[in-house]
Amino acid sequence: MKPMNLLTISDTYTNLPQHILKTYLDYKRVLIRISEVGDLQALIRYLQPYGPAYCFDHFYVGFQIEQIGKEFDLLRIAENFIVNIELKSIHTGDKMRKQLLRNKYYLTFLKRPVYYFTYVHENNELYELTPTNELRRVSPKRLMKLLQEQQHIYKDNVQVLFDVTEYLISPLHHTQAFLAGQYFLNSQQSQFKTTLVEGMLGNEQCIALTGDSGTGKTLLLYDVAKTLQANDVDVLIVQSGIVQGGQHLLKKEGWRIVDAQSFLQLPKHWYEQVDVLIIDETQKIDEPIVERIVECMQQYELNAIFAYDPEHFLHVLTDAKHIEAMLAPHITRSLNLTAKFRMHKELLAFIQHFFDMSKRAYVHQFSRVTMEYFDSFEGLSLYMQTLPNNWHLLNFHAPFDELQHHVEQLSNKEIDDIAVILDGQFFYDEGRLSTTHEQAEIVLKMLYYHLTRTRKNIKLIIVQNEPLLQTVLQIVMRGM
Repeated sequence: MKPMNLLTISDTYTNLPQHILKTYLDYKRVLIRISEVGDLQALIRYLQPYGPAYCFDHFYVGFQIEQIGKEFDLLRIAENFIVNIELKSIHTGDKMRKQLLRNKYYLTFLKRPVYYFTYVHENNELYELTPTNELRRVSPKRLMKLLQEQQHIYKDNVQVLFDVTEYLISPLHHTQAFLAGQYFLNSQQSQFKTTLVEGMLGNEQCIALTGDSGTGKTLLLYDVAKTLQANDVDVLIVQSGIVQGGQHLLKKEGWRIVDAQSFLQLPKHWYEQVDVLIIDETQKIDEPIVERIVECMQQYELNAIFAYDPEHFLHVLTDAKHIEAMLAPHITRSLNLTAKFRMHKELLAFIQHFFDMSKRAYVHQFSRVTMEYFDSFEGLSLYMQTLPNNWHLLNFHAPFDELQHHVEQLSNKEIDDIAVILDGQFFYDEGRLSTTHEQAEIVLKMLYYHLTRTRKNIKLIIVQNEPLLQTVLQIVMRGM
């Protein structure tokens, strides 16, 4: 999206038929509803007596952060500070302040001062969010003075300023921020949260929450747990792996969290005290333990949320499809998260193309994907000594047991950067990535699962496999 002059929108709103106006705004990629253009026109009339016309130039109108969908009515970005203006047809009370606080959360990541305003058309009034997060009425002179003081206005594609990975927190890895409420759910998560909370407070005994890796299941579950606990509901969270890191911090705050194996040894009074069970990553839990959880749910009349990825399993013993079939008779409602927002859009486009050549990635470049090639494992060994310690490594040349153990260790970690070693077992069969490994389906799912969990950068290290090198080169060169 490029910036535009607000006077252009105001003039066309007055003089063009609405259907032509809509086409014109679509051409300009201005994401603003026709009803809001009247509010914008009123704002311009309100401000015009107090400053020069250039103050209305270089605004991003209706900008949305990709993947998250967070929208801003008006943004004017300069080197020294940013101005954000939200448009309202009527006064909506404290909702206006909360909206600006939400904007503040997202714009803070641009690391420069931001001034937040709301204009109310109904009363022809302007409000500013104060440094103490209060909403106060201000003069139009205040806003126009700021617009005149902006220096070196940004005029390029605003989307490149926003890195979606900066906004994604994990309750397990950013626990203090989670407890402090320094996060927001996307629209689908918010909708599902309402359903889950109402279901757990009501009579829906068992709800399934499904979704691919990166759709935000864990954050939603822990947010639901926090809301339920604030309503005096006792919640027990059961997780697949050992309790670690941020979960220990949550336990110190009074949260009940156990790993799947420990669930079997819980004393009877735990079940009697608990109202709701929340089971995360159910597909990673062995079937006998899931059966025991279901038995406890029924015996003690507990409500429960089972979260899982139907397409994922990390080892042979636990197949998500078996778990899904086991739970099916008990599920009263299913919710499926579809918005994959944990990873960067560019990475997702590359992964889809990498696994299926027919899914061509229409991106400008793959700046977050790098590739190295080695014709000998001796050269690879020397290179690996230079890999930064903060990069996670997935070595598909390793023995399967070793690979499986490493994958299970990675499964509960936040992955920003990952390096993947791909040897001669990988090839393309009719445009789809394949492998000669005897556990081919599991190997490919391991690879897909961890690539789609990566937030920032992917490095493919190809060894002794020229055909794979040639194909991957075709993919990355198309993005240049």
